[in-house]
Amino acid sequence: MLLCLPSWPPTFPWLLPSSPHDSCPCGPWTITPSGPPGPPSAPQELWFEVQGSALMLHWRLPRELGGRGDLLFNVVCKECEGRQEPASGSGGTCRRCRDEVHFDPRQRGLTESRVLVGGLRAHVPYILEVQAVNGVSELSPDPPQAAAINVSTSHEVPSAVPVVHQVSRASNSITVSWPQPDQTNGNILDYQLRYYDQAEDESHSFTLTSETNTATVTQLSPGHIYGFQVRARTAAGHGPYGGKVYFQTLPQGELSSQLPERLSLVIGSILGALAFLLLAAITVLAIVFQRKRRGTGYMEQLQQYSSPGGDEERK
Repeated sequence: MLLCLPSWPPTFPWLLPSSPHDSCPCGPWTITPSGPPGPPSAPQELWFEVQGSALMLHWRLPRELGGRGDLLFNVVCKECEGRQEPASGSGGTCRRCRDEVHFDPRQRGLTESRVLVGGLRAHVPYILEVQAVNGVSELSPDPPQAAAINVSTSHEVPSAVPVVHQVSRASNSITVSWPQPDQTNGNILDYQLRYYDQAEDESHSFTLTSETNTATVTQLSPGHIYGFQVRARTAAGHGPYGGKVYFQTLPQGELSSQLPERLSLVIGSILGALAFLLLAAITVLAIVFQRKRRGTGYMEQLQQYSSPGGDEERK
């Protein structure tokens, strides 16, 4: 049997009449037999599995789903100084995690009861809090119900790659390079380059792996701007991505229009180099010729001094 609450204001979206058969004699606003829909309770039984510098966080569904089918999860990350008790909040001082901490597939709006948390620093205590929300959580005066857990890792991953440079570009490709991280924390096994078209959503990104500190991305669109990020990997796992940089491919046909200018620049450089070599050769020949002349005059004087006529003159 359906229960009616005619005094409830019609501003609550979950109280819209579902069908004529569910209408109530006291008014159009109906509720379910189990009570009005509401926010879900907290997730249950949080646990995690360490994977190098990352960890896979798991939890079980809330006991109460709120009478709706749009359950989602949000993850809140806190970095602490000293051991912190998630339930009481006592212990060290905590603050929001650094930007280098990343979540896969995302941090908010999770539909599954797990998330991969990466970019954690070794031996640093963290608190991970999982919130359960649904479509009516925003209408509740209370904060979302949540459960928390202390986590930490013991492996040190490389620091972020500091910068990415553009080496060359064409209408359908871009070549980039980067230095190694400031703190490698072991032997770098390879690098992971992440790139995406700025005109599209960042979630539609692509990755490629390179064993050197350079890579060429192909099959790009002419005249488009692309974002690039690089991270390093050691035996402990992937480090955090560095900052985003943006490079643009050449527009279609611009390469051919620039060819005569480049050709003239190359020819000018060659002619300049030839002129320099010619001037250097003339200078060397002048020095050699001048030394030969000096040597010839000295020999003539020596011969004149040692000749018989010269002895008679001195007498």
